[in-house]
Amino acid sequence: FHSPSQPHKQTSPYVMKALFLVVVSLALAYSFVPTVTVCSTAGAKLKIETISWMPHDLKKNEKVELKVKGDLTESITKGSTIDAKVSLDGIPVVNKKFDLCTEVAKINITCPIPAQTKTLTYNATLPSVLPVGKIKAEASAYDAAGNELFCVKGGADIPPVPEN
Repeated sequence: FHSPSQPHKQTSPYVMKALFLVVVSLALAYSFVPTVTVCSTAGAKLKIETISWMPHDLKKNEKVELKVKGDLTESITKGSTIDAKVSLDGIPVVNKKFDLCTEVAKINITCPIPAQTKTLTYNATLPSVLPVGKIKAEASAYDAAGNELFCVKGGADIPPVPEN
């Protein structure tokens, strides 16, 4: 068990922007705790050692710090993509392919990304409104040749605001 003042840590593989998409896709009315698991195969080029976010229980309009430590075994070059899928109560709401280099440029990382072990930190504020329900999200990334970079799944049951 962990103290609320300590960041939640989970051992597994991943990339900053895609994970933040998964975690942020999961926010709303009042406190909830998302789950994040890695679905990468053994051959994935990005091996994530830790994923942590602070605070552990998320709330609307709250600042969140996300940290990912991973080992990238081969460079990521232009042409790499992220496939993002999000569903609400089993109904697909996002099914889109993004250019990986364009997305990581938003957090000041440029392609090619050299093979390295690194900890990335990303700060953002959660949205003030998202739908209530069971949210599931998945982000998978591939290099230009179609080889897996990583895969991450997440979810949360976001309850309605209690009535007074």
